[in-house]
Amino acid sequence: MATNDKKTAAQTYEERAQDIGALLGWLQDELEVHEDKAKAAPADWALVGDLAEVRMRLVDALTFLSGNDERAIAEALADLRN
Repeated sequence: MATNDKKTAAQTYEERAQDIGALLGWLQDELEVHEDKAKAAPADWALVGDLAEVRMRLVDALTFLSGNDERAIAEALADLRN
């Protein structure tokens, strides 16, 4: 007997949202591991470059999802640092 394996848009949306939440948690875990490496090698600019690349990709994702431009995101990040 064949079953209907097709998911609805709402089901697929929820699955993707859960995936994103899991990926963000995993990213946080990896950031902590990376931070330990940076503490062990504080003069290693390659580790800074790693974070620059990740930051750029996250800004790209946020501009896509939010509709904010990179300038607005950069200003918001600067405000958070102050």
